[in-house]
Amino acid sequence: MITRARLAAHAAWLSTSGREGERLSLPGAELGGLSLPGAELSHAVLTGARLAGCDLSGANLTRAELTGADLTGARLHRADLTEAELAHAVLSRADLTGADLYRAFAWRSSLDDADLTGGCLVKADLTHAGLHRTMLRRADCTRADFYGSELAGADLTRANLSGVSVMTADLTGAVLTEADAPGLAIDGSRFAVDAVGGLVGSISPFDGTVTIVGDGAARAVTLTELLDVLTRRGARVTTWTPGVRPADPPPWRWAPTAAD
Repeated sequence: MITRARLAAHAAWLSTSGREGERLSLPGAELGGLSLPGAELSHAVLTGARLAGCDLSGANLTRAELTGADLTGARLHRADLTEAELAHAVLSRADLTGADLYRAFAWRSSLDDADLTGGCLVKADLTHAGLHRTMLRRADCTRADFYGSELAGADLTRANLSGVSVMTADLTGAVLTEADAPGLAIDGSRFAVDAVGGLVGSISPFDGTVTIVGDGAARAVTLTELLDVLTRRGARVTTWTPGVRPADPPPWRWAPTAAD
């Protein structure tokens, strides 16, 4: 159990760089349904812990060790998961709206049906992750790595996909309406083109083909053919000559403002 005394000891451990108090370490603990909004849990060891349905809204989980943890249906609204260890973690149906996952390591994690609307995934590692039907509307995914991930049905409306890799990923049925995607790497992916109206950006050059879905029968196309399809479907996407540094991307059109 995470008691107030344990939280106080953890806070002392953090504030004194380990000279006082005790680091919170509860690997494999049964903590389902716990309510700890705003809790200070940075650097906590919760590897394999069962946290399904917990309320961790606004909690500080910076660099927390959550490898293999079960956070199914957890409330993590505006939680700070900067550089958190989330490999093999289960966050299906979790509320991660406005959460910060900057440089989080979420290799092979499960985020199916999770809501990351307005979240920060800058430089996050989501390789081979499950993101079926995940809400990523207006999420900042700058330079995030989705290599080999399952993004079928994901909603990336107005997301910032600058420098993102979806190489070998499956985006069947994904929504990319009005997303900003300069420098998007899609080599070997299964790429949806049925909801790309207003998509703006550029595709990294590639020599082979990608499989497009949502424009008749699924088929392999070259980069030139892909750009033609995207243009026909209302996107404004270009590419650049290999070996030539592309122009700096413009500001994200849907970046949060003070009014947000």
